[in-house]
Amino acid sequence: ERQDDSGSYTARIVFDPASDPFLIDHRLKDAPFLPGVVAMESLVQAARAGRPGAAHVEVRDVEIVQGIKFRDRPITTHVAVTPDGDWNHAELSVEVRNRAGKMVDPKRACCSGKVRLRRDSAGLDVQPPGDAPFGWMPFTYPDVALLYHGPPLRCLRQCAIQYDGGWGQIVAPDPAELAGPRGGKGWSLPLAVLDACIVACGSFLFFQFAGRLEVPHGIDVLRLGRAPVPGETCLLRHHYRGSEGRHSRFDFT
Repeated sequence: ERQDDSGSYTARIVFDPASDPFLIDHRLKDAPFLPGVVAMESLVQAARAGRPGAAHVEVRDVEIVQGIKFRDRPITTHVAVTPDGDWNHAELSVEVRNRAGKMVDPKRACCSGKVRLRRDSAGLDVQPPGDAPFGWMPFTYPDVALLYHGPPLRCLRQCAIQYDGGWGQIVAPDPAELAGPRGGKGWSLPLAVLDACIVACGSFLFFQFAGRLEVPHGIDVLRLGRAPVPGETCLLRHHYRGSEGRHSRFDFT
């Protein structure tokens, strides 16, 4: 949906808690809850709609303003995209309705960020993750928890922590497992793998700081190389950079 001559447009996305596995198997207080990685994917896909053919993605200045919690009906969201040179400013908003279905707020901001799309890879300059010096611990996703992850998201298999952060072994699933009827092709972010990186960072906080619980609040910079092959083991290295107020910072590769 084009809005003006500047090239800005709005993409419409409908999420269905009855059919989308990333909602069925991601629940907050036993209610479907949109994963932050899917909110980011929405920004990227909306930006790609205006620039088909661009395969390489960089995302910056992501802020998750509020999550989207579902009851028993689909929710319509919109992503407003404004091109700005090589970058696209994108904001995901949601229609808020009461239990009777009456509109309360047609455009409540949920997630925003900047997306850059390239046809060629800029390359990644990163340090090797190294080895976990004290061995690995099996990672178990709890079946009963404030934030529940179902089977399609349970791909963090082992972890290790020390004072400055830790490591994780993540087995990449087939994207179709999380995509459901939407199909496994056309996704820009490795959703389950990226979610497992965030889970590993959260687990560090939980073990190091006496049960501290946090949810994703934003990402300064996310650069991507190639997509993982289904069944491939990805080695995560994350570093804890400190906490301010209710939020903690990490770098991870």
